[in-house]
Amino acid sequence: MILLILILVLLAIIPFWVHKISPFLFRSLEIDISVSMPIYEENKLAPPLSSLGKNTNGSMDIRLGKKCNMVKGNWVPHPRGPYYTNETKCVIDNRQNCFKFGRPDTEFLKWRWKPDECELPLFDGAQFLELVRGKSMAFVGDSVARNQMQSLICLLTNVTRPLDISSMMEESEHWFYSEYNFTVALLWTTHLVKASLNVNPYNELPSSLTLDEPDFSWAAEISTFDFVIISSGHWFLRPLTFYEKGKLVGCHICGKDQRPTELNVFYAYRTAFRTAFRTLLSLPEFRGVTFLRTITGSHVDHGENWSENGDCAWTRPFTRLEVKVTTMHPENKLEKL
Repeated sequence: MILLILILVLLAIIPFWVHKISPFLFRSLEIDISVSMPIYEENKLAPPLSSLGKNTNGSMDIRLGKKCNMVKGNWVPHPRGPYYTNETKCVIDNRQNCFKFGRPDTEFLKWRWKPDECELPLFDGAQFLELVRGKSMAFVGDSVARNQMQSLICLLTNVTRPLDISSMMEESEHWFYSEYNFTVALLWTTHLVKASLNVNPYNELPSSLTLDEPDFSWAAEISTFDFVIISSGHWFLRPLTFYEKGKLVGCHICGKDQRPTELNVFYAYRTAFRTAFRTLLSLPEFRGVTFLRTITGSHVDHGENWSENGDCAWTRPFTRLEVKVTTMHPENKLEKL
């Protein structure tokens, strides 16, 4: 379980928290680990995989002992490059296929996450699949959740490839690793809570959210999953109206004369997550481990909206001093300094 949690952190190096009263949800930002490798200083090269402690069966030697905050750290250079590229067996979605559409440089791929207090072992796809044998994992959220699920599938392609068992009539995706009886899924939802049918990232007219009811598209099947990574963010930056108990209680990007109360998008965002976690806690069959991934940067920079018509010219990750969370603006939640 400890190693599986480390691997999930590699997939989503963004602070997370979970409902602190649940006996079934992982609670702490600190994880007890001890790996057979030195603690490297910032910006030094990652150790080669062979320098990690190994057991006789070839698995990593990871033991309880040292506390390490996985989400407090920095991106550091990693000259060995990424786990997968266009030249591997991974099928990269056109929406993220930079090289297919002409990006010439590759240095932006050569980074890895380095916690301040310890060293993360490199990802081992075969070991991961053994850890999740007979289990299931769901990424609940929007396009960023889909990106994370696709990244996990690409990370595992050097071991095996899954069978697509998705329904053609749904936006959600399901992939099955038959050799390991492991299912990974994207349960698509824009806001985690019930949203009107006309919800669209480019709508000028507000869509409506029912903040006290979960989105059925994920809530209906979530109880069957062993690991849940739940997230939401940029869809809350569109024009919205908020309902609770059948009554209009607030709105976002609306005229003052349309606002029934002072409840704003911050309230809606918080309430949506509370509804999602309350739903998980109320399901008698759910015994899964749940992670919350908070909001990320936009898909593109300098665009007319947060997902298209822009570019991504960054050649390295943001540092701690280059990004700050500011007030929610319809086009840019993370301000580049």
